[in-house]
Amino acid sequence: MRGSYREIGRAVGEAARPLIAAAVDYYRRHLVAMAGIDFDAAERRTGEYLAYARRHLPQYVEELEGMAEGSRQTVSTLMVPNCGEELTCPVDERAPRLPGRRPAAADSPPVGRLPAAPACTGVAVLCGGRRIVGHNMDWYAVDVDKNVLFDVTCPGGTRFLTIAGVPYLPILGLTSHGIAYVGNSVYSSDARLGVPNVFVRRWALEASDLASLRRRVTLPWRARGSNHTAADRSGALIDVETSASAAAEVRVDPAGAAAAPAGLPPAGDAAGGASDDRAGIWYAHSNHYTLPGMVRFEGYWAEESRARLARAGRLLAEGVERGDDAFDLVARVLRDHAGTPDAICGHPEDGPPRPDQSTTVASMICDLDAMRLHACPGPPCNGAYREYAL
Repeated sequence: MRGSYREIGRAVGEAARPLIAAAVDYYRRHLVAMAGIDFDAAERRTGEYLAYARRHLPQYVEELEGMAEGSRQTVSTLMVPNCGEELTCPVDERAPRLPGRRPAAADSPPVGRLPAAPACTGVAVLCGGRRIVGHNMDWYAVDVDKNVLFDVTCPGGTRFLTIAGVPYLPILGLTSHGIAYVGNSVYSSDARLGVPNVFVRRWALEASDLASLRRRVTLPWRARGSNHTAADRSGALIDVETSASAAAEVRVDPAGAAAAPAGLPPAGDAAGGASDDRAGIWYAHSNHYTLPGMVRFEGYWAEESRARLARAGRLLAEGVERGDDAFDLVARVLRDHAGTPDAICGHPEDGPPRPDQSTTVASMICDLDAMRLHACPGPPCNGAYREYAL
């Protein structure tokens, strides 16, 4: 699809109208279990975030307005799922209380309520002449049947491919600028009223290069933090961890040498590394802070994120050292079940899913060399990746 932002959103809304209606109905009936707040109160709260998005990233508000028109919903209704992180990713009681402007509504999700949907594992492998980025999106199990393949050409000419649920704005994917971009939720203790993370990441998806992407994900008016991992066809990689008020990054140049500020994180963090002869680079991230200077913003202390990251790091390090094919290695990591129920490839419990139950709702692998997106709805162990050319 192509056109203005409103036309793009309207096309999505019209094509996915039944899926959007089902998703909104589920949020309306179960948001208390998911976020500790009822839907009407969430609409009022997210209206304050909408004002920031309209002021700083109005083009994506237009896209959401188009989706609302096409799906016969209201913008205020669609803002609730598009502020999912702002509503459902509170800090836990062990997080340091840092200064930060809290939402004006003041009734943010309670401290101590752990997130139901920890959300996402991202990996990248640059070795053997290959450049592969992969991602499992973990979110509420009800979304597993609401995936849509997006092939979008934006008004500025950027084209992207991605798999994403509706009624959310797309926030990751493979782009015509030769960039593969993925991201993970983190739980920053300085969250505040501002531009919701979905809008920030939607903007980042159109970045023309990694430097532009870095500038976009550090938008000064962002409401909260996130992790952003991106690689390009030259073999450069960047990972940016943000909170609402701070950011840190790690970069790898096309030759494979680590760059500022501190190179790849320490091996003990299991976040990144290289083979002994530097013939390969790997990187992984889950849902907690790993970079120097950002741990003080940590608001999520559950071990499951650290276990997934350690497992991904171990598999990637071993595979790169053996010289495994980069694509096969990434696919194997994303299908891994070690540590169930806290595995990289997540599954809901047997029986009807609880409202707050999470699973891997979609998986994608970006092949930057072939400029192909490989997408799988649901847990990737249960289905095949389908290939789409950009």
